[in-house]
Amino acid sequence: MITKRKMAVIEDYGKMKIVECDLPPMRSKDLLIKIDACNLCTSEYGIYSGVRKAGFPYTFGHEWVGTVVETGDEVTRFKKGDRVVGCYEYDAESLPAQLADSSTAPRKYSFTEMNEDGFYGRFRACADYLVQPEVCTFTMNKDLDISEAAFLEPLATVCCGIKRLQLKPTDKVLVIGAGTMGILNALVAKAYGSTVFQSEMMPKKIEAARQLGIDCIDVDGKDPIEEIPKVSGIQGFDVVIVAVGVSSAYDQAFKLLKQHEGKVLFFAAGFPEPKMSISPNEIHYRKLEIIGTYTANFADFMEASELLSTRKINVSALVEARYPFEKIDEAMKKANEPGTFRVSVVM
Repeated sequence: MITKRKMAVIEDYGKMKIVECDLPPMRSKDLLIKIDACNLCTSEYGIYSGVRKAGFPYTFGHEWVGTVVETGDEVTRFKKGDRVVGCYEYDAESLPAQLADSSTAPRKYSFTEMNEDGFYGRFRACADYLVQPEVCTFTMNKDLDISEAAFLEPLATVCCGIKRLQLKPTDKVLVIGAGTMGILNALVAKAYGSTVFQSEMMPKKIEAARQLGIDCIDVDGKDPIEEIPKVSGIQGFDVVIVAVGVSSAYDQAFKLLKQHEGKVLFFAAGFPEPKMSISPNEIHYRKLEIIGTYTANFADFMEASELLSTRKINVSALVEARYPFEKIDEAMKKANEPGTFRVSVVM
């Protein structure tokens, strides 16, 4: 029986360590999962670099894929050997969960306070093993590359935002920013049937977007307000998704939106916090919709799992580099390099 695990921990800003600690006890509806790969999220290397603040020692890992090695007595949906991915560990019996809002349901671990196991951080999957509730787990195609399969969580957050937009096939959509999350937004919007354009300044990101079939407009050294309508042929988008957290992106969004009844989705957070220059009166008279989105619900994870498993969404160009677990410090440093897509830690 496996009772110990090796887990990556951020000891302090810029300092990593792999520690051995006890696995939490398995309950009757839990799975013991051997992690195959865990991708590094912006929020995690932001804490490592000091851009985001957290308590230490800090554990992490929520973009993962693994293989079931043991099941609890009451598990019905999974068996040993299944390829699985997972969402946030939440209280399935809480009122928010019962009202189909699992994203706001109580979590197993706290972010702001030290947890009973002696660590800060809500997640524990950057490790060799994970105990995961069955209700928070989903199947994944065994033939899919493990680093691509680990895109479940970021893709689920995109599905959540896209659903809030209530996209239609007739909608003309602009995604500002072609980083990992910007490209995922563009791919899902295309999957919903909308006409999608993307804007970006960095050649590497433009190339990746175009490789995945996205019409990406190069705005480096150009005025986006002039260049995007000229290249796209669209004078006023129905929807603009802001996928980069800088003030200039928000200003562009409202100028590139159609004059009346357009929608802007605030997908990205920015550190330091970005500002907006649009006035409440303009929002009022133009009848604009400003929509915020954050995390994802159970149904969004289900949708993301299907999109990945059936290869309706191709994320191959978004895997920047792979590192063995033992080189987690090098992986974090690589993830911190500007313009980097997802860095995958392979167990």
